[in-house]
Amino acid sequence: EQPNLRDAMEFCLAEGDVEEGLQIATAVSLLWSTRGLLSETRRWLDRFLLSPNLPPTIVTVKALYANCLMAEQQRDHQRAAALVEQAHALADHVPDPVAHAVVDHADGVFGIFNGDLVRACTGFEGALTVLREAERELVIHVETLTLLGLTYELLDDDPRRAVDCYEEALSITDRHGESVYRAYVLWVMAVAQWRQGERRRATELLEEGLRLRRLVDGAGNGANNLE
Repeated sequence: EQPNLRDAMEFCLAEGDVEEGLQIATAVSLLWSTRGLLSETRRWLDRFLLSPNLPPTIVTVKALYANCLMAEQQRDHQRAAALVEQAHALADHVPDPVAHAVVDHADGVFGIFNGDLVRACTGFEGALTVLREAERELVIHVETLTLLGLTYELLDDDPRRAVDCYEEALSITDRHGESVYRAYVLWVMAVAQWRQGERRRATELLEEGLRLRRLVDGAGNGANNLE
């Protein structure tokens, strides 16, 4: 279906349907990022985000976040910083509090990729407070829990705080029968268990992550668990 998705986005660009195009581009970024198509994802998002009539909606905020995440994975820190700044400015015009949670999460992503763990912790904790109350945007909710736990581990803080985050994320994925993000959480949980000397438990978690990887051909998660 990918050629159809590309045609749909071209149509949105030609018709000036910016918000509709951003919805498609942001959603497809979840697939393309697992296939290494980071540059193409960024090109599509950039084409819509450069529109002079950019709508101040949560759709746009989420697109800015997705673009920031892609940029950071390619170590384009300067572009990511600009996207976070743009998202902050736009969120001030969006009444939905989840928009600010998405921006806080983007701030956390920028912090963790740039080694600013205090900024990462502040961003993720702020996002988590809102996302728990909202009970929606579950993908970002699970991402926030996972990356906050990882931040706690990198800070070499109390390992229990990281494990609590991972357990909450696993509970969400279990309730919804989700496997892709679950495999990622199992990987970081395994590292936390290994650091506490729980080698057998860590091995079990990694093996479960590899089994889930086979369900969706998740090469990235498979590599993480094998490593």
